[in-house]
Amino acid sequence: MDGSEKLKPLMIGKFENPRCFKGMKSLPLDYKANKRAWMTGQLYTAWVRELDRKFAREKRKVLLFVDNCPAHQVVKDLKSITVKFFPPNATSYVQPMDQGVIHCCKLYYRKHLIERKFAAMDKKQEFNINLAMAMSWLRRAWEKVKKETVEKCFRKAGFINSEMTDDHTETADETDADGRLDDLPLCEFKKVLTDSTLEEYVRIDEDVCHREVLSEQEIITDILAEKSKGEGVTNDSDIDDDPVNTIVTPSINEAQQSLDVLLRYLQSTDNAPDNLFSAIYDFENFLANKNRKQTRLTEFLKDIE
Repeated sequence: MDGSEKLKPLMIGKFENPRCFKGMKSLPLDYKANKRAWMTGQLYTAWVRELDRKFAREKRKVLLFVDNCPAHQVVKDLKSITVKFFPPNATSYVQPMDQGVIHCCKLYYRKHLIERKFAAMDKKQEFNINLAMAMSWLRRAWEKVKKETVEKCFRKAGFINSEMTDDHTETADETDADGRLDDLPLCEFKKVLTDSTLEEYVRIDEDVCHREVLSEQEIITDILAEKSKGEGVTNDSDIDDDPVNTIVTPSINEAQQSLDVLLRYLQSTDNAPDNLFSAIYDFENFLANKNRKQTRLTEFLKDIE
């Protein structure tokens, strides 16, 4: 409730293997797919069980609050998670995520999207977004949501008692001011937003259907689709219309050279944050471990020859 731990978001798309994922071996978000890009009971159950295994390995007991979405089924035999459902028709009042956390994350995401759009317009380049790009931007936005924002939203939902509260209701803009869009030039917004206000733009997807009870025929169709995947049958989930940016995998040496440039930049900057130095050193350790594994594998293959 204090915002010190945020789980990796789960993204649900329409395609099992989007073309823009080609060459990607690690994704910034968890990813699942079905033909409607909806949260289903099957996906929710699998997500809760995986989360339960995670907490069991960490020897933790967790209370998980969820709303009464039809996809949020009762999951039995959990070891570390106890699930509690919010009262019907009360989610907008008692769900902390609805008190500003989700809104703030959307602000960060759309601010970055507009900045990228502006950059492309300045360079007179075509601006296209694929699922891989959206996934990276969403992870970036989620990381930028401050722990203070999460804590304030839990307090607003009534999870945290506070004798210091007043009648003022904090908004997402106030709890996480860095995510605001109004620090971008208005003249630039006019190029992108012609018939919408900023607030309408942030909330543009709120009415998009993303969860629903499936009919018996739809359930049967989905089960048969999952079975054909297991039998190696190719289906249209492997094809999409997203623009594809060919990913050229950098070598370990190239990655290290990029880190060296970043390190020199930090060292030449006033008041560079310590956590950025730590992140670079962690990345260097990661590369060093990868290099050792590759060297050992190469030596092993030579011995076989």
